[in-house]
Amino acid sequence: MLYLFFYAIICVLYLYYYNEKKAKRREKQAIDDIKAFYEKKGYKVESVESKNCGWDLEATIGNIKLLLEVKGLNGKFYSINLSENEYNKLQENQENYRICIVSNCNSSAKNRHIKILKFENNEFFDENDKEDKISYKIIKSLKLTNKK
Repeated sequence: MLYLFFYAIICVLYLYYYNEKKAKRREKQAIDDIKAFYEKKGYKVESVESKNCGWDLEATIGNIKLLLEVKGLNGKFYSINLSENEYNKLQENQENYRICIVSNCNSSAKNRHIKILKFENNEFFDENDKEDKISYKIIKSLKLTNKK
């Protein structure tokens, strides 16, 4: 009986480690995709992930500096959470803060999709499709869900 208990614990720890490893790969893929996306538009992109400033990347072109919070997802539809720190920084920097969502991160590049969200006038919208309003619900932090 004790053997089964230890076996179960080992299985749980392995699954946790495996999921954490997948999450880190997914996040790295999303960061790389967003970095390439903005560099292609002429921005100079710098990682600030280790600084815990409430966003992952800073993209600069001329006098414009965008603060990019990157979220990588496995699937096509999204529901994301912002930490309290990320949400506070969004509120403080509404003009320059962007939430960059990369969906289908575990797929080939042609199947991944990038959505850049901006918060303006108490609404989130996709910068590439201003008619695409994004619903959100504030709990302690923020959760965004695709309406489609």
